[in-house]
Amino acid sequence: MKIVTCLFVALLATSLSGCAIPTRESVMDSWMGHHESELVSNFGEPSMAMRNREGMVILTWDELDCVKSFTVDASGEVVNWDHLCASS
Repeated sequence: MKIVTCLFVALLATSLSGCAIPTRESVMDSWMGHHESELVSNFGEPSMAMRNREGMVILTWDELDCVKSFTVDASGEVVNWDHLCASS
């Protein structure tokens, strides 16, 4: 819920200032380098967590028609992301 509120405020502020609206990519990119505990703090517990062949953990959240995933390394740092929506 915090992230939704923050995104709403950011969108409102940028539209009022005449700046470009943040893209999905820029919002997701902003999580790069953050710790997985920050993801859980903002998005809640993931719908799924699995370890890949390289030993990294992929955390996934299902939201309506969209799925967002973050890959975190052994230290818990976000190193990659993916975001898929049924409408995109």
